[in-house]
Amino acid sequence: MQIKSLTIEDYKCLVDFKIQFEIAKNSSCSILIGENGTGKSTMLEVISQIFMSFDSSFIAKSITFSYEIEYFYSGQFVIITFDGNKYKIVVDKNYIYTGTRKTILKKLAVNNKRIFPNRIVTYYSGLNDKLLSLYNKLTISYKKAINSTVNKYLTQLKHPEKTSDLAFPHKKYIFCDDKMTGIYLCAILGASNPSDSFEKKYLSEQCNIHSIANIDIEIDMKKIFAFYRKDFSEQLTSPTELLTIIEFIDDRMVSAFEIFLFIPQTRKFFSL
Repeated sequence: MQIKSLTIEDYKCLVDFKIQFEIAKNSSCSILIGENGTGKSTMLEVISQIFMSFDSSFIAKSITFSYEIEYFYSGQFVIITFDGNKYKIVVDKNYIYTGTRKTILKKLAVNNKRIFPNRIVTYYSGLNDKLLSLYNKLTISYKKAINSTVNKYLTQLKHPEKTSDLAFPHKKYIFCDDKMTGIYLCAILGASNPSDSFEKKYLSEQCNIHSIANIDIEIDMKKIFAFYRKDFSEQLTSPTELLTIIEFIDDRMVSAFEIFLFIPQTRKFFSL
């Protein structure tokens, strides 16, 4: 997804505000650069609230400002307008949906129209408690879903006769705080077709970051033990058993963790 324009009537420092973004080829992000106090974090708050409002009625009710946002997603341009009461959504100038949030979502489902991104990752260079609390509101239920799903999966491992189809919960909204900067940069630099990535070119030209020198990964087993039920946590005493869970979460990660060695004394994994 790339944002093309954003208009805000009145929210904090954004009054009669409008900004245009350039749609870049082979990109899926929008970048904001500005001095302190110019409204960058407020814009991220607004954008996050807009998209979250279609997944959370609680957040939808908290939006009291009018806005219009236009973005490019999945080969189509989408314009969402909210006047404080009703919505209007235009997709590629052909499909027009109007009404309340509930009506809009129902119409989109009936027409099998996907206009919202599958995942939204927000990174802000600096402290922003407002953004973090906003994302945490949707993270609470996600963590509960993770715990429930993985424990059900562990139950299946212990009792194969109780098998059922399980899928690891999808996390749509991700807020990258400063501790995740390295992971975020590695994700950009190590993405598929990195040579064609606008984001990688931007890091190279503007930040002089060209490649990944090395990656060190450490898993704190104490946190894993605290997260899952005690009876199953005690079974995680070898790399093979932990790899089983990793494979369930995302089988693409198994090969990366197969080179790790489990050290019982520290209950941590270290790369060889």
